Amino acid sequence: MGSRMMHLLIAEQVAEKIDIADRPRFLLGGIAPDAVHGREQKTKSHYYEGSVDDGTRRVHYEAFIEKYQKEIQDEFILGYVVHLVGDDVWMKDIYFKKDLKNRIDADPAVLEKWHADFRKLNSMLVDQFGCGGLEQQLASAELPETLIEEIEINNLREFIVETLGDFHSSKVFSSKDLEIYTVEEITGYIKSATEQAVRVCLSLGLQERQRSGHLGH
Repeated sequence: MGSRMMHLLIAEQVAEKIDIADRPRFLLGGIAPDAVHGREQKTKSHYYEGSVDDGTRRVHYEAFIEKYQKEIQDEFILGYVVHLVGDDVWMKDIYFKKDLKNRIDADPAVLEKWHADFRKLNSMLVDQFGCGGLEQQLASAELPETLIEEIEINNLREFIVETLGDFHSSKVFSSKDLEIYTVEEITGYIKSATEQAVRVCLSLGLQERQRSGHLGH
């Protein structure tokens, strides 16, 4: 699945296109599904269905939308939806296309390199997307008073701290340092996930963000 930074960037990109009143709360929802421990809890928080073994694994974000339809306009819930959509796109566009399941089975070191690439990509992605204020926005997010069933408040609090740490790399990396992914693959994924998430948000009744001047397409 995409990294914390990728999910933050997807949520930020969506918030640039959709009218979101409380952006910090939206960003917090955008990372929330990963604030869990263990495979069982992650399966629950991500609404997985199908199997990675036969290529049928997907994220059933429609089930989450149906479960929380009364709260669906809440920015935290919407951010959560955007995260689930992003992971569904990841399964289709990255995980299965790069045959990561079989590659990891054949060589467990691939998983370590996968996560190492995520860490290397953090600063590159922030620079490329020009989201210098993203850290401050996430830091200013208030924890929801009423949390959803899938996430524990203490886990989310700890996860915010971990995510903020992603903005502070002790080393500077370049695309040549990546072993599993390419910058182009990941930026393409972020774009595709953003586009799909915007479509889902519009289908839920949200409005496109109004901009001054000419609107490009």
